[in-house]
Amino acid sequence: MKKTFLWLILPVMLFVCFPSCDNGPEDGAVPLKWEAATGIQFGVWDAKVDVPAEGASYSLVCSNASETGIGLSEVRVDEQLVDIVDYTLAEGEWGKIVCEGKNVTVTIAPNTTDKERVISAIPSQVGYFYYLIFTQQPAAK
Repeated sequence: MKKTFLWLILPVMLFVCFPSCDNGPEDGAVPLKWEAATGIQFGVWDAKVDVPAEGASYSLVCSNASETGIGLSEVRVDEQLVDIVDYTLAEGEWGKIVCEGKNVTVTIAPNTTDKERVISAIPSQVGYFYYLIFTQQPAAK
């Protein structure tokens, strides 16, 4: 009797539970939204930016952040975690990300190596987040 009950309830549980789990990367989370910026294509949950070898700076403005502004949840440089100061500043050997209110400024130095470099960051505020991925090509030889 117990086995029969489990076999009857299992399909119902799968039907009810799994479809409700597809609300984005985190249940209940909302993506941050950004004003248009030169050289950046914004998706729903992320932006992938091709940075020239000579380096560049990007200024992003979040249109749905609260007055308290946004901070940095995580920053990685070539897959290595970078220390974040007061949720607003992450600085590495060749890049810097600063959050001030609704603004995020990303500065990437020239790439003089023969390797591709990647900075990934997660700006966020309670219930809201986004993925920023900056990929810089190596210097031409």
